[in-house]
Parts: sequence; structure tokens; C-alpha cells
Amino acid sequence: MTTGDKKQNTSLLIIYGLPALTVLLGALIGSWFTYLVQSRHVDVKLVEIAVGILRAEPKENIRPAREWAAKVLVKYSDVALSDEAMKALMNYRLPIRYLNGNGNGNGNGNGNIRRDLNEERPAQ
Repeated sequence: MTTGDKKQNTSLLIIYGLPALTVLLGALIGSWFTYLVQSRHVDVKLVEIAVGILRAEPKENIRPAREWAAKVLVKYSDVALSDEAMKALMNYRLPIRYLNGNGNGNGNGNGNIRRDLNEERPAQ
């Protein structure tokens, strides 16, 4: 193989190989981001289901579901729940009427979660 052949092979590799590698890397990175977004979407849906379960009045027949829902909240929370908070989740309903879809958890959709908590505090 002559020096000219080596230069030609190198040129062909640069001309065809680099764009192919770029396309492949772009596809892999795009797929990875799509996976992360979809995975996070599933996590959010699980938390929504858990909150829905914990909003219901606690009854003995749904206690296993409440335990599952509390574990989901623990798993996806950056803040640890104390034992006292876990007991409260088992014995009282969450005082949030609904999530308004923008992720802030306002009970009435107008940013007044403090009022919602005061209105629905369980009798002691």
C-alpha cells in the first residue's frame, strides 16, 4: 500500500465515517433523553396515584394500598418522612383536594394550599 492509498483511505474515513458516527451518537443521545423523560413521566403518574389514595378516608380495608402509597411518596421524595409522618399518612387523609396539573399541589388551583390545610384538618 502506497502513501497515496493511505491518504485516500483516511480521507474516505473522514468523509463517510465521521458523519455516520455523528448521526449514530445523535440518535443514541436522543433516545437516552426520551427514555429519561418517559421514565420521569411514569414516576409522576405513580406519585399522583399515591396522592389520590392518601386523599381518601383511611379505612382498614384499604390500609395495604395506603402503605404502598406512602412508600411511593418516600421513594420519590428528596425529603425523608419521619415515623410520625408515616403514621399520620396511615391514620389521616391528605388535606389536598386535587393537584392542579402544574406541579405545585395547590388544593384549589389558586396557590392557597395553607387555607386548604386549615379547612380540612382532622379533628383531634
